[in-house]
Amino acid sequence: LGLLVFFAAAGVGIIAIILFLHVTVAEGYITGVVFYSGVVVTYATVQGGAREALIPLYFLNLNIGFETCFYDGMTPLDRAGLGLVFPAYLFVLMILFIWLTSRSLKLSEWLAKSNYTPSKLVATLIVLSYNSITQSCIQIIGFVEVTVYRDDGSRYVISRWATDPNVEYFSPIHALLFVITVVLVAIFVIPVPFLLILPSLTSRVVWGLKPLYDAFVCHYKDRYAFWLGMRLFLRLAIFMLSSFLQPPTNILLLGICVSLIVFASSVAHPFKLASQGALDSFFLSNILLLVTGSLYFRMLKVSSANSNRAERVFFVVVVCSAYVVMLGILVWHLVLRFPKLLVLVPSKCVPKGHRHSVGPQVDSLGYGVLQDNHVQYRPDEELDASIDQPRFRVQNFSEYREPLLGGGSVSLNKEGTRR
Repeated sequence: LGLLVFFAAAGVGIIAIILFLHVTVAEGYITGVVFYSGVVVTYATVQGGAREALIPLYFLNLNIGFETCFYDGMTPLDRAGLGLVFPAYLFVLMILFIWLTSRSLKLSEWLAKSNYTPSKLVATLIVLSYNSITQSCIQIIGFVEVTVYRDDGSRYVISRWATDPNVEYFSPIHALLFVITVVLVAIFVIPVPFLLILPSLTSRVVWGLKPLYDAFVCHYKDRYAFWLGMRLFLRLAIFMLSSFLQPPTNILLLGICVSLIVFASSVAHPFKLASQGALDSFFLSNILLLVTGSLYFRMLKVSSANSNRAERVFFVVVVCSAYVVMLGILVWHLVLRFPKLLVLVPSKCVPKGHRHSVGPQVDSLGYGVLQDNHVQYRPDEELDASIDQPRFRVQNFSEYREPLLGGGSVSLNKEGTRR
C-alpha cells in the first residue's frame, strides 16, 4: 500500500513540476536530459555496476529503478506489464487536468497569465513516456528459442519469453500484454516520431492540434523541425541494439550513433538558442564518456581483477556531473517561472535572446505581447496600436483557448493584421 501511495503521489508531483515550473520540452532545455536518461538506463553495461546512482534517472525515465513487489507472487511478467501502468496513469492525470481547464474559468485565467498551454503538458508527457513505453514494449515482445530433448533422443524447439525463459511465449497473460504492446507500437511508438519528421503530413492529420506540434518543435530552427522526430527514431534504434546485441558490440554501436548525433549537431546547430545546444551537447558528450569508460574498463578486466572499484568511482562521478547540470536546469526554470529571482542571477548567466516561443505573454495590464512571427488568439481580441511592441487586449480569458480546450483561433502578423 505504501508503494502505491508513493507512485500515486509521484505522478501528481511530475504533473505539478511541469505545470508550475514550466519544465517542458517547449522550453528546449530538457531535450538532452530526456535523451540522456533514456540511453543510460537502457544500457545496463554502461552503468558500470553503480545502479543505485542511476535511480534518479530511472524515475526521470518513468521507471522504478529497483526491485519492488506490490503483492505476493508477483512475477517478472507482471512487472513488465506494470511498466506500462505508470505512463498510463500520467496520461489520465493529464486528461483530467485538461478537462478541469476547459471547465474552470479561474484555471483558464491562470494558464493565460502564466504563458502556459495544455499543449506543452501533453508534448512533455509524450516525450517523457516514450522511453518507458518503448522499453516495455521491446521487453514484452522479446523471445528466445529453447531446444527441448525427449527421452528417446529426439528434440524440438519452443519459444520462451526472453526476460524469463520459464514463461511460455504467448501464454494467456503474455498474449494479453503482447496485444497491448502491438497496439501501442501501432498508435504511439512508430507514429509519434514519424509525424514529427514529416510536418506536412502532421498538418493534414492533426491540423486542429497544431499548437501541440509547435510545442514539440518550437525550440528548433524552422528548417530543423524534424530534429526531435529523428532523435526519437534513433532512441528506438538504440533500444533495439541494447536488446538484441551483446556487449561490447552494442556499446560500440551506441558510441557510433551518439558520435554521429554530436557531429550533426555541431554542423547544423538545430537549436534556436546557443544555450539549448550547449546543454544538449553536454549530455551527449557525457554519454560518450560513459561509453568510452565502459569499453576501457571491460578491456582492463581482462588483465586486472581490481578494476571494479575504479570503474564504480568513474561512473558515479560522470553521472553526478550530469545531475549537477540537471539541478541547474531546474533552478533556471524556477527563475523563469518567477522572474523576480533574476536579481539573484548574474547577467552573464542569462541566455541572450531568451524568450518563450509558444503562446503570448500577458502582462500586468492584461495585454498579450506578440513575441514571435505569429500568435494565435480569438478574433474578438482588440489590438492596441499605440504601444511600440505589438500587443492585443485580452478581453475574456475564458475564450483564450487553444484547440485542446475547444477554442478557435486566427493568426496575425507582428503588425497585428490578420493573415
